[in-house]
Amino acid sequence: MHDISIVSRLLKFKRYIPTHSEAYSFWNSLFFGFRRPFRDLEAYDVMPNVEEKFHNAIGKLMKYQGKGQFIAEYSGWSRIAFFNEIFPHCRFIHIVRDGRAVANSLLNVSYWKGWEGIHKWRWGVPDKELLGILDKYNHSYIALAAIQWKILINNIMHKSKILSPDRFLTVRYEDMVNGPLAIANQCIDFIGVERDCKLFQRHLRGVKIIDANNNYFRIPSWRESLSANQINVLNDILMKELNHFSYSL
Repeated sequence: MHDISIVSRLLKFKRYIPTHSEAYSFWNSLFFGFRRPFRDLEAYDVMPNVEEKFHNAIGKLMKYQGKGQFIAEYSGWSRIAFFNEIFPHCRFIHIVRDGRAVANSLLNVSYWKGWEGIHKWRWGVPDKELLGILDKYNHSYIALAAIQWKILINNIMHKSKILSPDRFLTVRYEDMVNGPLAIANQCIDFIGVERDCKLFQRHLRGVKIIDANNNYFRIPSWRESLSANQINVLNDILMKELNHFSYSL
């Protein structure tokens, strides 16, 4: 099978795989629409052969690494219903970051599809309400970046409702920055992994955490990059979601 051949080639070069990566090439080898779907992936997108490929490929990784659990990272659409169909007992940790910081980040990279407008980006045509917001702000890129975060955050909040509380955890990036050890242990407890592994704890204490919301990290922080008027635009568009996650306006 194609997915197994990819894994086999990787195994020749590195014992502990995958390394920290969203590994979209791997995911796309199992389901071609995984990386850049124009909408969220649903349970009805899972064909029997797709489910088999996911179980085989991830089972092979777990067996090779001698691990009892598989942990992966991805971004964008929730894909909750999709993964829930394949792995009915899987758990999700949603790491949310202040939408104003996210918008600033999008506006500072060349590969953001928003530069090409709503008919070419990855998030589908916005609904009537969101199109009205774009019109209100003359289709500005700052408004479009805010709407992207708004779409994805609401998608994740909505889809998480299909899960029981013990299968979905929300962590704020800002809380992780302020208390990395406490948040890391909270996540470890949530997924049911023993936290007293000395190797893990040593690694955890050696990880450098940078507060990119308030310090220069590749780009200036959003408070430094954006004008007062642009920040007001973001606050207006994202007020509901920012309040939900207890971000101050």
